[in-house]
Amino acid sequence: MKLTHYALILFSAFGAHQVKAQTNPGQMRLSWGGSTGHLFTVNAMPYQTQISREAIASSPDWQFENSPPVDFATAAKTARRQLKELVEDEASWQVDEISLCRVTSAPEKWYYRITFAKPVQGQAPKTIPFLVDFSGNSGKVWIEKSLVTIWMNMSYDDALGAIRLCDGVQIGPAPVIGGPATDQALSGVIWSFDGYDAIIALWADKGRVSRMTYWTRKDFESSETTRAAAGQSIRGVKFFTTEKKVSINTNKQ
Repeated sequence: MKLTHYALILFSAFGAHQVKAQTNPGQMRLSWGGSTGHLFTVNAMPYQTQISREAIASSPDWQFENSPPVDFATAAKTARRQLKELVEDEASWQVDEISLCRVTSAPEKWYYRITFAKPVQGQAPKTIPFLVDFSGNSGKVWIEKSLVTIWMNMSYDDALGAIRLCDGVQIGPAPVIGGPATDQALSGVIWSFDGYDAIIALWADKGRVSRMTYWTRKDFESSETTRAAAGQSIRGVKFFTTEKKVSINTNKQ
């Protein structure tokens, strides 16, 4: 069952709200086996939300000329109940995006993705997505430790939480970026991950991961000249904790 995502301009009890593209680079969208899901972090813990193929298949059909079987406000309330279970300051989170998602192999089957955002002064807002089918049921949410991710622009605190989950150990400072020590200069940290073939340097700016460099252990343990040339600038890294493997997302992709 192939899934595709359609972003629409929706109007609801929350007022006119233009649906935006993915708002948090730290989130990942997954699609497999007829299910769709997202990875996100809360208090540095990795979570996954997923709606199953069976839930979508058993939900009511919908055509554009009719009102959705579950309206926007009801779907948002359902998602907010899940939000309350994850965060203590639920009232400070607002609906940021309501998206309609369609199953292309069954074009009359749809579901919602509801994204909440919490403003953070001087930073991009934190966001959490939830899924609601057209029966009004929410998707499942659980802590996902088998796949831990670090991505550009994610909260640096969340990145540190991910590093702890993967047994990361600080092994030294990364080179200062931006010249001499000024307000614009960025200091970074180099991390080694026990059991993984990965050495990663992270830099932060305004509380967000702003730069990442990756080495294999062999490249990092070579001479400093070779190390500088071998380091790869990356946009993200995935740690598969069961297999002790890593997958990187490079700037060239």
